[in-house]
Amino acid sequence: MIKYLLQILFFSLCLSFSSPLYSAIIIDHTTTDLSAIPESWINTAKTNLRLSYGHTSHGSQPVQGMRILAAGYGTLYDLNLNGAIEAGVLSLDDETPSGDLGHNGSIVWATSTRSYLDSNSGTGLTRNVVVWSWCNGVSDNDREGIDTYLNTMNQLEGEYPQVTFVYMTGHLDGTDESGNLHQLNNRIRAYCLANNKILFDFADIESYNPNGDYFLNRGADDECNYDGGGNWAIEWCAANNGSELCEEVSYCAHSESLNCNLKARAFWWMLARIAGWNGVNSDTTPPILSQGRPSGQLPAGTTEATLSLNSDENAVCRYATSGGVVYSAMTNIFSSTGGTSHQHYLTNLSDGHQYSFYVKCEDSQDNSNQEDFLISFNIAMKGTATITPIIFLLRE
Repeated sequence: MIKYLLQILFFSLCLSFSSPLYSAIIIDHTTTDLSAIPESWINTAKTNLRLSYGHTSHGSQPVQGMRILAAGYGTLYDLNLNGAIEAGVLSLDDETPSGDLGHNGSIVWATSTRSYLDSNSGTGLTRNVVVWSWCNGVSDNDREGIDTYLNTMNQLEGEYPQVTFVYMTGHLDGTDESGNLHQLNNRIRAYCLANNKILFDFADIESYNPNGDYFLNRGADDECNYDGGGNWAIEWCAANNGSELCEEVSYCAHSESLNCNLKARAFWWMLARIAGWNGVNSDTTPPILSQGRPSGQLPAGTTEATLSLNSDENAVCRYATSGGVVYSAMTNIFSSTGGTSHQHYLTNLSDGHQYSFYVKCEDSQDNSNQEDFLISFNIAMKGTATITPIIFLLRE
């Protein structure tokens, strides 16, 4: 710990930088929970951010995982890989500029960045986020080479103040906490913390399984193997069969699908933070429900009706036929729900009966109503105003 603090002090005093106004944004194994990111910030990121991402094989891992998200979540995580600017789609100019961060103090990537951002053709002039990744270039590097990388990134930030630059650590290589890779990754981490940079901590994400179990001290590598012949990704998915984190990625370079899926989620977390999200799920309020229908008395002879209500945010609504049932225990789900307008078609209604439905809804941040929203109506008795109060269990 003392050594780590000294590294931070060293960078804050000795390396020149132009500190941005925001605090450091560190993306690591603790920032992979998609459900914690408000959908509004995902949409803001898609609307406002224009990325370029220079990488080779290892760096493709987040993108391949993001493609799985785009295919499985409707339109929320839509992206393109050619940098086109499209409504509702994240603009990502993938593998552009070409190459990666190189080795031993190379700054070829920086020259390519300047040419790209200054170009009057292509998408360079439209970019406001630039990401570069490593491919083995930290494992065989040294302190001077890493300092060249850090200073060059900082220089680019000064030259292009309208662009956000993302720093990265190098992927794991099978060495433990005493290895050169870990020491140099810590140097990058310390610099980013001291100078309020944005860091996508590639290595940290590879060091933990989704339960938070740590494997770097067991010699974990980029393929998720660790000492003794284990593989934390394969083992976790075997124990969590059916988890969406284990959905197969057709090309997860040098690694397992779980690793690519975790990095994709971390990448979206990073984009939401860059777009302005504070990283805290500030939405703790359940949906506000209104305009429940039907109500009052329906004409005699009515056998069908549509149960409906509105919510002030996207939600999934359920109902019970008795009061006080918690949302998670409700088994009746509205047939049309998930947005702000919710409907369920009712049949087998009878004259002279009173119907009561106790509704609760839950938003995307798992905030559910604690109090029932009652929708109550009756069907008139033909030839009489007498009403028999009952609760009628309708067809699911």
